[in-house]
Amino acid sequence: MVLNVVAAPTTTPATTPTLPAPSPQTVVDSVGSAVRDLEQGRMYGDPTTNAKYWVSQHSMNCTLMATAMVIGQLTGKTPSEAQIVYEASTTPSVNRGPGKSMYLGLNSDTGINDGDARALLANHGITTTYTRYTDPNQALEDLKSTLDDPKKAVIVGIDSAVVWAEVYKKDPPPNVKTADHSVVVIGVDTNNNIVHLNDSGLGDDLDPITNQPVGRDVQIPLDVFIRAWSADSYLIFAGEQTGNPIPRTAWVANMPRKDALDSVVNTPFAMGDLNNNDPAKAQHLVHFR
Repeated sequence: MVLNVVAAPTTTPATTPTLPAPSPQTVVDSVGSAVRDLEQGRMYGDPTTNAKYWVSQHSMNCTLMATAMVIGQLTGKTPSEAQIVYEASTTPSVNRGPGKSMYLGLNSDTGINDGDARALLANHGITTTYTRYTDPNQALEDLKSTLDDPKKAVIVGIDSAVVWAEVYKKDPPPNVKTADHSVVVIGVDTNNNIVHLNDSGLGDDLDPITNQPVGRDVQIPLDVFIRAWSADSYLIFAGEQTGNPIPRTAWVANMPRKDALDSVVNTPFAMGDLNNNDPAKAQHLVHFR
């Protein structure tokens, strides 16, 4: 019989290895990795709280209604559509020329422009910044950072067709064409890659499952949001409460007849614009003055 004999291994005394000291850059990278790891499961913003500031639009006034939602989110007092429409219709425009109001009223196809939206927010003590990006990753990081500050609120421009196709599950999704709609971002969920929006343009329809308005806290996949957001060069229109609102006369005391609000907010500014743009309509509505 032949035995296979395995020689016993020789041993040498153990030595403690000498490790190189980490470079500062290595430490920074490690911290960055740790932060990214912790981000899993992170919600930026507070959609549960800020969903309640949603309001619906009933005209071509999405930017104005986004402005109202930002006012509500930052001050705790959300103007109704009638209130914000009346305010914008009685406030001189900073962009549209002398003697013109920010907004013509609910019967107008012309909404409020971004310059007037910023001026309107300033009247409520809200300072704004307005930034577009070429890098979507940087835009998203800045969006998350802004949402992380409870003293700030964010309006973005999107291609509405891209978002609404996702909401109503239309297939195939449309190509990105143009930024035609303003919404308020109230949360970015980095665990589930979901973006939360308050969207005035989805109207008063109720979700059959939640029995809540469809536009309140709309939740869409991050990649869909990025596509829709790209139409406006990843605009971040951020507001921050930094001062006190300018006192205004109570809007109810100065309102025209309530039924006129369904067609136009009847103010000297609005009527003057209507006389120039649609004399027949202005003549028809003159009895509401």
